Amino acid sequence: MQKIALSRIRESIAQYVRLASHVFRPFFTIEVKADQLEKYRLDHEGITFTPLLMKVIAATARRYPLMNAVVSRRFFGIKVFVQDEVDMCFAVEKTYKGETFVAVPVIRDVQKKSIQTLASEIRTMAELPYEELPGIKPVLLFHKYPYFVKFAHLKSLCRFPRVFKGLFGTIGFSNLGKFGVQVASPTWINAVTFVIGSIEEKPVIVDGEIKSMPILHVTMGFDHAVFDGAEAGRILSAFKELIENGNFDAL
Repeated sequence: MQKIALSRIRESIAQYVRLASHVFRPFFTIEVKADQLEKYRLDHEGITFTPLLMKVIAATARRYPLMNAVVSRRFFGIKVFVQDEVDMCFAVEKTYKGETFVAVPVIRDVQKKSIQTLASEIRTMAELPYEELPGIKPVLLFHKYPYFVKFAHLKSLCRFPRVFKGLFGTIGFSNLGKFGVQVASPTWINAVTFVIGSIEEKPVIVDGEIKSMPILHVTMGFDHAVFDGAEAGRILSAFKELIENGNFDAL
């Protein structure tokens, strides 16, 4: 038997997940025809699915502003603050002091930026060393706290919408499709988190004929304090419609 001590960063991740798990977040999944996504990607060098889908999510949030809410849970009740800027945190693997883990840098004002600008920022975030990520200084300080202090401190920070938004953005985004994952239950503290799954060729009916079509799996986890399942269904339906229409540059 081998005993492995948790590193400071792994302790921080554990407390983040502990806080996120305090709220039950149901998740819905949907299948989306991805032929327009693939066509755009092939026609635009250097563009991956991630900036495209971030832009679609931001456009969906314009229709359904509660997607972009920050929830403040305090002793005397819950308050929901709907934000104007879509700040999207996304999962990216980083290595720091010999340890590999998932970090969640934030892309600001997704709704205002072009797909090309988003792609450039995502590449930069992916290439930057962990200790050089924007806004990383308070995170590095948090890692140094004793284990028993981290949860209380994180819980306290999340009571302040501006602080929450600064650290974690408004909407979560994780792309697990490259690992073959189809559906996942996101354990994030954001009110809404999208998990992008794999693309598979499946038979579909097009104009009365059976054809092979690339199908994208997408899961959305949400905070039931913000909206209910019916609204989540409408959100996913609108998200699917925007992708299948394929007019991405107009978003």
